[in-house]
Amino acid sequence: MAASLAALLEASGARLLRGSADLQVSGVSADSRRVAEGSLFVAVTGHAVDGHQFLAAAAEAGAAIAVGEDASALNECPVNVVAVVPDARRALGQMLGVWYGRPDRQLDVLAVTGTNGKTTVAHLLRDLWQSRGRACGLLGTIRWDSLDSSEAASLTTPGAEDLQDRLARMVDAGGVAVAMEASSHALDQQRLGDLEVDLAFFTNLTREHLDYHRDLDNYLTAKLRLRDYLDQPDRVKPVGRCVVNLDDERFAAVDWPQDTVFVGHSARCMVRGIDAHFDRHGTTLRVDYDGVDLELESGLLGLYNAYNVLMVAGAALATQMSADELVAHAGSLNPVPGRLEPVLLDDGPLAIVDCAHTGRTRFDAGRRTRAYRCAHPPCLWLRWRPRPRQAAPDGCRSRRRRG
Repeated sequence: MAASLAALLEASGARLLRGSADLQVSGVSADSRRVAEGSLFVAVTGHAVDGHQFLAAAAEAGAAIAVGEDASALNECPVNVVAVVPDARRALGQMLGVWYGRPDRQLDVLAVTGTNGKTTVAHLLRDLWQSRGRACGLLGTIRWDSLDSSEAASLTTPGAEDLQDRLARMVDAGGVAVAMEASSHALDQQRLGDLEVDLAFFTNLTREHLDYHRDLDNYLTAKLRLRDYLDQPDRVKPVGRCVVNLDDERFAAVDWPQDTVFVGHSARCMVRGIDAHFDRHGTTLRVDYDGVDLELESGLLGLYNAYNVLMVAGAALATQMSADELVAHAGSLNPVPGRLEPVLLDDGPLAIVDCAHTGRTRFDAGRRTRAYRCAHPPCLWLRWRPRPRQAAPDGCRSRRRRG
């Protein structure tokens, strides 16, 4: 695989300082350890390390082109071609997208952000697309599934290089869609490059990652950056749409695009939850689906999953799925491992395995489940400890960082 340097420079708005753009680039990386002969090295300034410190190492490894923000450091780099960009992080994602042939333009890109629910909503979207015969990859907290292979995730949202590589592999494997989690860190660090998102989902916003974002306003700003990927200046796809949980007070105060699909319980919602009934085998959710009263049956439990199903119904509405189709496909929505995962015990209580939620959200889930006429026997909550294959009753402390 190769791409012309001229195309990469044009995509990122880079300005040549030395050399010619009449070259073929064998690879693009911000990691000097991944650099190969004839490749392009992007010096990214991170929170702890400045990539310009590795320009010499990249050149020694065979890099033919160096790109970064510090013109003086670049001019000292012993390569034939150097170029400067205003934002190396953004340029890295832009160049990688072009080098991999813009796989995002060949996929339905379904990107989910929010504090809670990202993992479940991404999995449910994948289930819905797959049930319609549309091969859908998955990138999230638990796994990266490229359709040709699946592996444990190292990050909620892959870094720019891994992201574009996985998207290209999905296309090569016959994929037509990807359901992915877009974390606030990834959005702030611009890992998505120029990704053309088709549907952007906003689940909720609570205190989280304030060690990184400092306050809730910055955290909200980072989440809302996902909207920027719906309508870029050079976009090829039709403009994307938002699906928003309007019951979240911070999202409710945002000025959303006119074609946004709202879900929740207010009269403004196009997909409105009316009632829910839980039993040992899942949930029956009564929904007003753009004026049509219907019931959605799934194997998921809890109020949070009721909201997650509403988000998926919002995706169905945004893609013009009929009410009958949605009802038919709702049965394909399966519990996500470790996310309010029900385990049916013979002649015993319903065990719920949960490795994601904090004590507060677990309390709310149990309280709201009872409010919705829970019909199963008493619940035994289990939480995974860090070591594999160990479970303990509810009450074990979470290692999740407090906001």
